Amino acid sequence: MAIVETSKFQRSKRVEYLPKLREIQTGLEKDLANLRSKFNLLEPESKIFGDLENLKADAESRARNLELVVEDLKEELKAIKSILDLDLKKKSSID
Repeated sequence: MAIVETSKFQRSKRVEYLPKLREIQTGLEKDLANLRSKFNLLEPESKIFGDLENLKADAESRARNLELVVEDLKEELKAIKSILDLDLKKKSSID
């Protein structure tokens, strides 16, 4: 008889816990849905940040290339000035 009473008691307790467990399950499912929607919102942002990093790297590379071109142009300008200066000296010495 004690075994039957214990099992009846356990069943009544289980019945009491079922609504609470369902409520918890529903809350967890809502939390999961919210997390998934937030993740979906953040996913494109991470792609944007990746694209921005790529653009930044490209811009830095182009800036370095431009700096090299400017240095080359400065060297060419020095050479041209040097040649012109020599030409002017030659012309003045001829006159």
